[in-house]
Amino acid sequence: MPIPVPLAYDWTGIFFGGNIGWAWGNGSFNAYNATTGLPTGSGSNNFNSFIGGGQVGYRYMFPQRFVIGALASLDWNTSNSVTNSEYIGNKYWTKPLAR
Repeated sequence: MPIPVPLAYDWTGIFFGGNIGWAWGNGSFNAYNATTGLPTGSGSNNFNSFIGGGQVGYRYMFPQRFVIGALASLDWNTSNSVTNSEYIGNKYWTKPLAR
């Protein structure tokens, strides 16, 4: 019985796909007076976002098994961010900087 020969693969053709996801996070920050180093504010940030997109492309495989191609993609998100901050009056600042 003869040994079966594996079929050659070919990457030539159009392809398309999509992606979906979710991003979330939070952080906090502190602000300081650049001259005195004293704190002037602080706050926090929370965000949530849907992420989605798609891609489409074409590849061509040469007989020498070399592949070239082109791809176009588009992604978007529904970014939503909430920031809370607090200003701290700087009682040590007595006069404006000279210009």
